[in-house]
Amino acid sequence: MLELLFLLLPIAVMYGWYMGVRQAKLSSDESKTSQTQQFVSGVKFLLEEKKDRASDIFVDLLHINSDNFDANLALAEVYRVRGDADKAIRIHKKLLESDIAAAQRRLVFKELAKDYVQISLYDQAIPILDDLIEDPNYQVSAVKLLLNIHQSLCDWEPGIKLIDKYHSVLSEKYTVELKSQFLCERAQECIISQKVAAAYDFFIRALTINPKCVRAHICLSKLLQSQHRPLEAIPHLLEVARTDPSMIMEVIPILRICFELPREQDLYLEKLREIQENCSSSSSASLIAEMAGFMEMTNEETQNFILMHLKKNPSLRLFSELLRYQQNNAQDQQSRESLGLIQSLVNAQIVKNPVYQCKNCGFQSKILFWHCPNCSNWSTISPIRGFDGD
Repeated sequence: MLELLFLLLPIAVMYGWYMGVRQAKLSSDESKTSQTQQFVSGVKFLLEEKKDRASDIFVDLLHINSDNFDANLALAEVYRVRGDADKAIRIHKKLLESDIAAAQRRLVFKELAKDYVQISLYDQAIPILDDLIEDPNYQVSAVKLLLNIHQSLCDWEPGIKLIDKYHSVLSEKYTVELKSQFLCERAQECIISQKVAAAYDFFIRALTINPKCVRAHICLSKLLQSQHRPLEAIPHLLEVARTDPSMIMEVIPILRICFELPREQDLYLEKLREIQENCSSSSSASLIAEMAGFMEMTNEETQNFILMHLKKNPSLRLFSELLRYQQNNAQDQQSRESLGLIQSLVNAQIVKNPVYQCKNCGFQSKILFWHCPNCSNWSTISPIRGFDGD
């Protein structure tokens, strides 16, 4: 039904033009006959469900003037949203070739730049945007489109400079989030090239402008731990638990590594309890159970602890931990084998399930993306919570 409505829009535009041409008699009979035949052919293709060919004919027949400018602009927008940017480009170029007002021409250029960005023709879009960025009416949209291009090309440094130059025309929330992410990307580049000091500086810059940047806290804590500076990582781990408890599973492995340092175990256990108070995560509950001996918890207390969290927040991951614990404490070989079989089935289901999901578009993945590949939003992907999640 939506496809049919979409195709009826160009038909409605064409029909209005066609009737106008007939009434005004502005073209020769031969020209009108040819155009009518094209129109009929387009309808025929539509009825035969050859939608692409029908759309091409309707676009070719478009007659553009100031009276139907809005209708044609809307039609191009529908094409672009639908993924047919090439058809949108054709309409926008026809608009630019027609006799339209200067203000309308600027609007068409902005829409044309969007078309080019969608199909990654950045060399075509950039000159248009460089011109529009000086126009107060289009400055914000031009800056955002240029920033989209920079992040698509991984040009983080030019993107940061662009944010700094035009931060006054953008919202504070937008600039703070985007700049901190760009700085984190620069830090990751430095880590890859083994420039640890530079990476540290970029993470600190990100946290300076955005103290609640979860990504910067997590990545910096990993960097510090890799540099054998675990005590400096602790504040960042705690900040993750306070700012976004759903991301606690990302720092639990770092805490687990920290437990390998016997002299610091008391401190880490204290911090782990603090984390556990801030969130109800199966990952943190599993780690506390793993550290039961250090926490002077009896076998019965540990099992009750896991059961309490399992009842409060049912989770396959925590259920697997309970099975592991019961298997280790089983009295006979048959019980251990039975529990081991059940645990292997549970773990197989855990491996099969996605781990992360975008809060904006629902995109799911087994690995963490800071920039959603589907909707291109930053910091919207987090661990899945609930029975199949953390």
